[in-house]
Amino acid sequence: MTEKVEIENDTIKSKRGNHHGIGLLNVKAVVDKYGGDMVLSCDENEFKAVVIL
Repeated sequence: MTEKVEIENDTIKSKRGNHHGIGLLNVKAVVDKYGGDMVLSCDENEFKAVVIL
């Protein structure tokens, strides 16, 4: 990644408009449907999306 991603309310705050990052919202919907958990994190070098079902 070229810059740190801003995470707000367990979602990525997009700088490119409303339709970027929609894939993670779909993943979150499935995780919620099946009672799982999803944690997003980011530092200067790495973005992580951890999903537990």
